[in-house]
Amino acid sequence: MTIHQKMLVIIASIFGASSIGLAASAAHGLHDYLVEHNILQIFYKATTYEMYGALSILAIVALQGAVPKVRWYIVGYIWAIAIFLFSGTLLLRFLFGIESVKYLTPTGGTLFIIGWIVLAILALFAPTKFRLER
Repeated sequence: MTIHQKMLVIIASIFGASSIGLAASAAHGLHDYLVEHNILQIFYKATTYEMYGALSILAIVALQGAVPKVRWYIVGYIWAIAIFLFSGTLLLRFLFGIESVKYLTPTGGTLFIIGWIVLAILALFAPTKFRLER
């Protein structure tokens, strides 16, 4: 396992655990608060995107192992920043009332998109093996 793979697995694990913990809190302890303040949907969106991001980062780690000559980990880091900016700022705004971070949320969403585009570009230029089987 390379240092980048190890870092990305740790990051994905933290985001995955955080997503599950926050979703459980929303379903139990925070539910009434979230409903009363009309932010339940936003909260679930933040935790869902956090989990999607965590799973996507783990896929990048697997891809790095399968095709090590390509720097797939770049996409993993882009997505890690995207999760922090998108999900993190939504949670900060709606749980703690920190409005100054609201302009960072679209930046996180944009980074998600950029990550997918970079992934496609890396795949386009990745080495390809052609082998005819008999």
